[in-house]
Amino acid sequence: MEVEYGRIISSRIVEIRGLQKTNSPGWGAPVGATIAGAAAYGISEADNPGGVAITIVALIGGAITGQYLDELRGSNLGAEYILQNENGEKFAVVQTIENIEEKIEPNNEVTLIYGKTGYLRVVPNQPFPVTDHN
Repeated sequence: MEVEYGRIISSRIVEIRGLQKTNSPGWGAPVGATIAGAAAYGISEADNPGGVAITIVALIGGAITGQYLDELRGSNLGAEYILQNENGEKFAVVQTIENIEEKIEPNNEVTLIYGKTGYLRVVPNQPFPVTDHN
């Protein structure tokens, strides 16, 4: 892992939607489309052009609704940081946090930790404890 040092220019709390806790696919869209399509077909029986149109619209609407609900389920609290690194370059990072108190305030020095896959984490620099050897 590589590390770099920087300073927080600005920070704010954000909501991050659509994150999956695992690598499993989101099932909201296909389930929503299936339920809405089956219900519309059952009501209209889709034996005529109007019934087919209603079923198609229901499928699309169900997929959109299911995707939206899936994203809400994957909603996380986050912090958005505008940072300046040691070279003076400015950039933004959004990362999940557990609670509002974890947000790093502006003007704090931070360590930027880069993972092998492009993952970047911002952590506050902690001062070294001063020990008295007397």
